[in-house]
Amino acid sequence: MNILEIKRLLRNKADLKLKKKKELALIFDMQLKDTELNEIWSDMLIQKKKIKVIKAISEQEVEQKYEEIMNSLNNDGSGRLGSLWSIKDREFIYNDGFIICIIEFVVSGLKSGVDEDSYIKALNESDEFNLKYISYMEKFHNDYD
Repeated sequence: MNILEIKRLLRNKADLKLKKKKELALIFDMQLKDTELNEIWSDMLIQKKKIKVIKAISEQEVEQKYEEIMNSLNNDGSGRLGSLWSIKDREFIYNDGFIICIIEFVVSGLKSGVDEDSYIKALNESDEFNLKYISYMEKFHNDYD
């Protein structure tokens, strides 16, 4: 290998490093943009919570009452935008032969003054960008793996 070939190889290696640095900078910028887009739609939401107490004499009765609560919560329209109530925390207490189950449920809903169309638009923009970001990351890893 002569000196010209060695210089060309070194230049190609330097070019590849520079290209990788630029692509890493782009990935960082994309991560910032992704964070900003997520903040836009998440700032439109507020988390609502409900506490329910189940008092039963058996585990089967607890399960039955729990199912009834879940069905009523998710069918009463209070979980907007297709969001379902989920359990944030629960506590079981055994007292005088009873099982007492205290459950904290949460659901995300729109803040007052935010219209549904704005929320859906912000969510779609975030989703579209996420797809571009994922696609770019797959290409980046394929190029450098």
